[in-house]
Amino acid sequence: MKKLVLISLCAMLCVVFCACKGEESSSTESTTAQVTTAAATQPTTKNQTETAAATTADSNSSYASAKEAAVADAKKFLEKANYSYQGLYNDLVYMGYADEDAKYGADNCGADWSEQAVKRAKALAANGITNYDNLVEKLESEGFTGEQAAVGAQAAAQSQESGQNDDVIAAAKRYVDTGNYTYTSLIDKLQQDGFSTGDAKYAANNCGADWNGMAANEAKKLIDGGVTTKEEIVDQLIFKGYTYQQAVHGAEANGL
Repeated sequence: MKKLVLISLCAMLCVVFCACKGEESSSTESTTAQVTTAAATQPTTKNQTETAAATTADSNSSYASAKEAAVADAKKFLEKANYSYQGLYNDLVYMGYADEDAKYGADNCGADWSEQAVKRAKALAANGITNYDNLVEKLESEGFTGEQAAVGAQAAAQSQESGQNDDVIAAAKRYVDTGNYTYTSLIDKLQQDGFSTGDAKYAANNCGADWNGMAANEAKKLIDGGVTTKEEIVDQLIFKGYTYQQAVHGAEANGL
């Protein structure tokens, strides 16, 4: 009888031992699976670095590097305005370029900074800043060096004093050769280009423009557009800025 009870206890212990072993195995497998899953979803340090680099780079850029893109943008800026080196660098940084890329763009855009200072000074003079010292101060505040500012201010001052400038006359001739301008509209156009009021007026007076001929050309356009009476032609030409005599000539030159 005692032997039978002993056998039964041994059997029960075996069952309990096997059950515990199975739970431990299941727990180990579960833990291993969790670790494996976590490892699969966690990026490596290398992947993190590459992702950050890819985010920084402009995926839509057609340039091989940020430096090349900075040079291209620098040239675009210079087509629209006159910059100092520092001013151009600042705008490139503002656009998001790194310090070294912005410097590379400003260094390699091909700008002549003294020439930029001269053009900027003339534009400032056209807008009323004509005093030499004031021009120098303004140019330096925009990032031009003292030497560049002096060159620009001197050129603008000389242009104001003489009222004669080969560049502005050449520009005026180009305009009247390719379009119909009035005396006043030509002056306005030259001032928009940065020339002083004195230079623009001098050029309008000395560029050899045929105001009567341009009035006649403008009158023909009006006629082709449906305007048929002399009075209307004259009125519209005067409205565009031609003098009364020029407007009458324009209408009569077209048989009205």
